[in-house]
Amino acid sequence: MLSISEIMTRDVVSVSPDLGLRDAMELFVREHVSGAPVIEGTRVVGVVTLSDLVGAAASIPPAPAIRPEVGEPGMQESFDSDDEADEAVASFFTEYWDDAGVDVVARMESSEPSEWNALETMTVRDAMTADVLRMSPDTGVTRAAAYMQQHRIHRVLVMDGDKLEGILTTSDITRAVGEHRLSKRQFVFGAPQLRDDGSWW
Repeated sequence: MLSISEIMTRDVVSVSPDLGLRDAMELFVREHVSGAPVIEGTRVVGVVTLSDLVGAAASIPPAPAIRPEVGEPGMQESFDSDDEADEAVASFFTEYWDDAGVDVVARMESSEPSEWNALETMTVRDAMTADVLRMSPDTGVTRAAAYMQQHRIHRVLVMDGDKLEGILTTSDITRAVGEHRLSKRQFVFGAPQLRDDGSWW
């Protein structure tokens, strides 16, 4: 029986739960993977997929584009001097989005992420699945395939106790099938036997 340890991917791309959402997306694209275990220190704390990342990004509400009208439409303020008018124009830009909780000037001066770029503030921890599905390295490939089909997943972590040994993906199983590693040989008259002289009968 072929075990999953014989076909699994051992060089596993993993991510930290504190990695930014955008950085995780870029890593997935660069490494050509669609999912990865989430490791904190030496402990596996979850799994995150490209679908998780996209779902988290899609859940971010857009930045406000229109502020509710203040006062009656069409009303114009009158100013006693040009200085007052200039001050009003400046306050328009600095106070227009004061309901968002961050001063415009502070937003422009700061390079740190804010609610105006929520994608930068979200991390893998916000998107990952903490319920880790795992299998032991000696699990048979056909059993693993049935397990993955049952749970409708494309990857499962291969772990020996708490130690991550590798990851089994549907691509690994497909490759094994394509290489005929799962096929069984059947002999009509029983399996051939090896003679003492090295010949078969």
